[in-house]
Amino acid sequence: MFKLTTRWQWALRTLAAIFGAGLLTYLVRRVGFEKVVEDVLRLGWGLALVIALGGASHLVRAWAWRLALTDWSSGVSFLRILQLRLASEAAGQAGAFGQLFGEGLRISALSPKIPIDCCISSVALDRALFNATGAMVSIAGIVAALLIVSLTHALRLYAMLFAVILISLLFGVALAILKRWPILSRSARALCRW
Repeated sequence: MFKLTTRWQWALRTLAAIFGAGLLTYLVRRVGFEKVVEDVLRLGWGLALVIALGGASHLVRAWAWRLALTDWSSGVSFLRILQLRLASEAAGQAGAFGQLFGEGLRISALSPKIPIDCCISSVALDRALFNATGAMVSIAGIVAALLIVSLTHALRLYAMLFAVILISLLFGVALAILKRWPILSRSARALCRW
């Protein structure tokens, strides 16, 4: 059984590597190799800074996800968590279905030692916190734009409306967490039984 699992893992990894290399080759050929080299040279050390900041972001998010596993975090290594985070993010670049696939991948490939409900709740908490922080950054950007940039009356009205909607959603999420409303627990239990 172990050899069969290992063979499947290697086959999937090889397939993913071939698919990734093919996709990269296609994208470089479509954009043009000279254009890619020109853009990389223009960015210079700035490209290394962008990659380093993006990598640091993924490291912090992987660490936070590991913390969300609470009692089961010792059952999986940090490197495994980081691998699953990067695979999930890569799949999420393909749109909504890719993101669903990526989150499902994180849940199913986490560890057979960790109960499925803990896996689901840790991924849901991680995604919810990521979305909440994104909403907070959006609100800060809207407020800064309202204070600094001169906007038309209609645009100012839409920006304030959007900020109020985001603040209301954040308040609703915080209230649901504080009151422990069982919003998704029935569907999670049904998914676990399935």
